[in-house]
Amino acid sequence: TDIYTKYYQQLIDAKVAYKCFCSDASLKMVRKRQLANGEPPRYSGTCRSLSQEEILSKEAAGEEAVLRFKVDPAAEIKFTDKVKGEQKFLGKNIGDFVIRKSGGDASFMFANAVDDALMGVDLVVRGDDHLSNTAYQLMILQQLNLPLPEYAHISLITGSDGAPLSKRNGSASIRDLLIDFSKIRREDLITVDGSNALTDKINGGLHKSCFPIAILNALARLGCAYESEELMDMPGLATAFDPDKLSRSPARYDRQQLKHWQALAMHDVSKEVVAGGKLADYADDLLKYVEFIIVSDGRDGVDATQFVRTFKDNVYCLKDLRDWALLLYTANINQGKIMGAEETDKKFYEDFAEIIKNSPDGSIDELRDSWKDITKELQEKTGRKGKQLFLPLRIALTGITYGPPLDEFYALIGKEDASYRLNGMAKITIST
Repeated sequence: TDIYTKYYQQLIDAKVAYKCFCSDASLKMVRKRQLANGEPPRYSGTCRSLSQEEILSKEAAGEEAVLRFKVDPAAEIKFTDKVKGEQKFLGKNIGDFVIRKSGGDASFMFANAVDDALMGVDLVVRGDDHLSNTAYQLMILQQLNLPLPEYAHISLITGSDGAPLSKRNGSASIRDLLIDFSKIRREDLITVDGSNALTDKINGGLHKSCFPIAILNALARLGCAYESEELMDMPGLATAFDPDKLSRSPARYDRQQLKHWQALAMHDVSKEVVAGGKLADYADDLLKYVEFIIVSDGRDGVDATQFVRTFKDNVYCLKDLRDWALLLYTANINQGKIMGAEETDKKFYEDFAEIIKNSPDGSIDELRDSWKDITKELQEKTGRKGKQLFLPLRIALTGITYGPPLDEFYALIGKEDASYRLNGMAKITIST
């Protein structure tokens, strides 16, 4: 409050600020009458012309007063907003407004304007619900001979349905969205129907959780266009920020956009697991998580880095990694049957299982390199190629019709597991 005292006095001395003793009840009555008459609600000026004697008399009687800024009814307050363009407000529609409350505290309008000036703020970026406040603050700053900042009023964020953002249409706190690896505990892993799974609570959390860099990119682009469509770090976002590219239309918060940036982040972080680099901290956490779920499945011998390398293009969130781990280590042939694999002839899988059996064994890299020769031999033996060759193979090995490169998947599950899955498929397919 002491900071503003001299500025209050400066306005009083210039006769553009005065004490107002109107009660809340009387102000509400006037406001109600103005609205009923279709007039903009504003202070009627009751105390505008009080004499010094009247002021002293009211103070002696213990009446509380606010300090009001005197607005010239003929004034036109004009400014150029960096987003909304040319703006004009009329003094007659504003009325005298409070700059100091009866308890002595500064009003938001006054404190905000003076604080910005004293701190050297030269660009104010805020929601367009504050657009009309700018006229009030410019009058204050001009009367106090304080520097005027530029203003950029951006549209408010709405939900994907265009309605004000709320829990119902996707609102979430940063804490809700953020990945917290420290909260992923071994005791949260339970066994369901013979396979490891996450509890509903943890599972849901992993599905929604995002890397900080993904959240930053999603939020930075809400209502602002960036030339680059690549994932950017904080310094990059700050450097590329251009107020001239702020949107005049309401920005819609869409979880699909967040999912897009999380997918890019997961992909980049996964690459860092293999290569190392600027996202090393995230990569280290991700690698520890992968090691955790692999060990939880009893696969201590699996290389976590190779696991990430295999699935990096097929994951959006931690739950995806968990699901792929379950798929990788659970030879669920019934899932393949559901996908229509029973329509593939039995001999095809028997031939492939035999080729796998006779192929060389070795390290992950050696198994990956042998895949091309294995599929070439199968193509020559069956006469199949393209989708007719690879789709039934994918269904047999993974149980689904999409996923990572098959050579990577084969290298991770190994010869024994691959043969088991193929022989299992042969048992449920039709002989031709």
